[in-house]
Amino acid sequence: MKNIESRRTGSRSFLILFSVTLILLITLIGSTFYTMYGVSKENLISLGQDNTSQFEREVLEYFRDGMQIVEVAAARLSLMMRRGAGSGELHSYLVDETDITRKMVNSRYQGLYGVFQGEYLDGLNFVPGKDYVPEERPWYKAAVGNGGSTVLVAPYRDEMTKTDTISISRLLDDRKSVVSMDLSLEEIQKLAERVNDDTIKSLLVLDDQGQVVVHRNPGEVGKNYLQEGHTLWGALAEKLYATKDNAFEVTFDREHYMVYVKELEGGWYVVTMTDEERTFAALEYIYNTSLCILFLVFVAVGVICIKVYHRRLEAEGLNAQLESVASIYISMHLIDVVGDTFSEIRSSRDVSMFMGDRHQNARQSLSVIMDLVTDDQSKNLVAEFIDLDTLDERMGDAHTITQEFQEIKNGWCRGRFVVVDRLPDGTLHHVLWMVELIDEERRSRERLKYLSETDLMTGTRNRGSGEHKIKEMLEYGECGMFCLLDADRFKSINDTYGHGVGDQVIIEIAHCLKRAFRESDIVMRLGGDEFVAFAIGIENETIARKIIGRFFDNIEKIQIPEMGRQKVTVSMGVVLYGKEDDHSFQEIYRRADRCTYRSKKMEGNYVTFYSDEAFKSAGSGTSFD
Repeated sequence: MKNIESRRTGSRSFLILFSVTLILLITLIGSTFYTMYGVSKENLISLGQDNTSQFEREVLEYFRDGMQIVEVAAARLSLMMRRGAGSGELHSYLVDETDITRKMVNSRYQGLYGVFQGEYLDGLNFVPGKDYVPEERPWYKAAVGNGGSTVLVAPYRDEMTKTDTISISRLLDDRKSVVSMDLSLEEIQKLAERVNDDTIKSLLVLDDQGQVVVHRNPGEVGKNYLQEGHTLWGALAEKLYATKDNAFEVTFDREHYMVYVKELEGGWYVVTMTDEERTFAALEYIYNTSLCILFLVFVAVGVICIKVYHRRLEAEGLNAQLESVASIYISMHLIDVVGDTFSEIRSSRDVSMFMGDRHQNARQSLSVIMDLVTDDQSKNLVAEFIDLDTLDERMGDAHTITQEFQEIKNGWCRGRFVVVDRLPDGTLHHVLWMVELIDEERRSRERLKYLSETDLMTGTRNRGSGEHKIKEMLEYGECGMFCLLDADRFKSINDTYGHGVGDQVIIEIAHCLKRAFRESDIVMRLGGDEFVAFAIGIENETIARKIIGRFFDNIEKIQIPEMGRQKVTVSMGVVLYGKEDDHSFQEIYRRADRCTYRSKKMEGNYVTFYSDEAFKSAGSGTSFD
């Protein structure tokens, strides 16, 4: 009886233990899958946000070049108006910049135009009707209402093309003038319509007032969702502008939707809406089925499988995250600075073949690889940057450092070290070495730098960059010849032959300066017909006169058919700045201006040199006629 009772007791204990274990397993499995479902749901939400981000990047890329062009044009036009430029000069600039933009940047941009000092000017030479009032147009009102920031203007009916158009506008420094440029809606609308994903209910762009700029369904474009009332779109817009969240849920007529939002520059929003039930239906089915299967597996093999599964899941998640980051780099290696070893995460085929299975001698391997792929001009710079022996000192407390260089095949690249971890004493232990392609980014920066420093009419430096460069030379103690000149009777030329001929005179004078002076010298247009040339290292008057004589010879050869037999002549003032001198740019300019004023009193091409004694005498000038 005791044995039977003992067995019964043991069976009951086993049943109790089994039941408790089963309950614990069910609880563990249930909680595990609940967590996994939540993580997967978050991943799907992240995927939705990534889809929105991709469309946002495409839309933003379409706008960014236009915004940069308008900002550069606004700065240039404000400067021209401060210098007293007339409508003819402003219109010429708009025409030239429009031509450059359409040919070199993007043919979809429809040209620069705007209101300047109360007058409408158009880079495409569009002449509106008499009833056209530019100050009442949306692009003008939006720019004025937004102050001095660049603004995206919601679609409106364009007077010239009679189509729905987006404008990029900016108010100029006088707070009355506005420069604007039109962009076609067609390209962005096509991007939205090409999206082919059954889980996406809609893809759209809203402006800051609730108006639909772009919609996957073209029939929705132009509607204002904030005025829709009790509709799905009205509910979406109301919650979007109330919360400004990047992701939220909307419920309408018992249907649930996920909404992902990215805010663009200018206060516009890229919005993706998905059907929540369709989005998560497959996920729920997968996890419900897997729950049943894995329950049986857990009962059979126990807790060990749970740990293995979790470790594998964590490893896959880590690898996916690392691969996602690594995808933007052409090369990525994890380097053990202390142990002088490395492992490849991502690399080009050539580098992978060269390295093979080797993981030792990180310093030597990195040096050999970079020497093979780096352009000769960048080799010394890169060699210093990848020196692992000095990396700790150069990193300091920073988390990352970068260096741009030229690579043989791919053009401009950016090398980057990122700290992974440090030893307890703060010494670098592991770092990531990554190489990123930046050739397009570099070209864009250089193009914008050229536009900001160059006088577009003449190709010389503009006043801002030229004056800054000369001041920099003076601060470094450079000596040289400072020449200030302008065209004789320039106003008469403009009045007699027109501003087009006046512009040609300015261009020809600039060409003569560039031919007479060296590439290392600084030639800039101050504005109007006034130029400055700074010949570096020239402080001897004899040599200076030879250079000026060469310049005047070039001036004598100018032939402009519209002017007939009338010659172009200039008046020049020259200041020789020696190494012992210590004058400011303003003082040198003032002296040269006085000399130019004296030269103006003489006929023909004439130069006056400045000196404390000679300038006071009548014979300080020289005619080159």
